[in-house]
Amino acid sequence: MEDEIKIKTEEDEFESINYSEENTKLVEYKNDLLPFWKPEIGVYNIKLLSELKKWSYTNSETGEKENRARIDIELKEEKFTWSMGIGKTIASTYGQLVDIGSKSNGNLEGSNIQVIVDLKDNKNSYVVSLRDGLSD
Repeated sequence: MEDEIKIKTEEDEFESINYSEENTKLVEYKNDLLPFWKPEIGVYNIKLLSELKKWSYTNSETGEKENRARIDIELKEEKFTWSMGIGKTIASTYGQLVDIGSKSNGNLEGSNIQVIVDLKDNKNSYVVSLRDGLSD
């Protein structure tokens, strides 16, 4: 019983905890997402750390399954996941990244891009352009 510790309860009694036993009850949180990037209005120089991926999740507010795209990025030495809707036009953020990928031999990972974030109709608007060869 080396891995037990006594914890004082409200009734001033002690209850033994077996760490090994309790550990098997814990659910391990596995999440391959980095913190989400939540940009403000501005201009950002970003390095793409992965390829664009499709994923889905259940929206906690609506309970509905939503299909999205995501890509891992680096911004000023911090790593994030950039998530976006799967747009239907080249003007969408997703469409702009797909267009850059198709013009870059099907490869986004390692590319440097510039993202201009603006406010349009009370929503963020993104203009994405390739910046390969340029530094921050």
